[in-house]
Amino acid sequence: FHFAPGQQYRYNNSGYYLLGVIIEQVTGQSYAEVLRDRVWDPLAMLESHYLYNSPIVKHRAEGYKVEAGALLNDDPLNMLLPFSAGALGSSVHDLLIWLQAFHERRVVGDDSYPQMTTPGHLNSGEAIAYGFGLAVDDVEGHPVISHGGGINGFTT
Repeated sequence: FHFAPGQQYRYNNSGYYLLGVIIEQVTGQSYAEVLRDRVWDPLAMLESHYLYNSPIVKHRAEGYKVEAGALLNDDPLNMLLPFSAGALGSSVHDLLIWLQAFHERRVVGDDSYPQMTTPGHLNSGEAIAYGFGLAVDDVEGHPVISHGGGINGFTT
């Protein structure tokens, strides 16, 4: 460990991975099945997928990298490795559906929403620009709630 809980903030994917394991243990379903059954299907998000390597996904994007000024296909990555810390694919349309449902409290409840969209605090009382799973900041005086990501060939 780098520091005691609450002393500092440092983002890492381990918590997301662990959360996926907990979800599977509690539900008795795979992480992908839980997303399908509890999020994507109820919201009619028809273009969102857990990106297993084998199935053909219509309009699935390919990842690229730049080496010595040349655009190349990025190295493949088995999506079982990032598990619940990544491995998801969606369309802009489905992301808009998710965003609207999130803000309407159809993805998370009234208790969780403010915890996710309000800056957290360290034990010292110092605010950090991260809630429960989301970055909370402002850009030129406008509030911004986000979560970037990156994996072989892709960045958001």
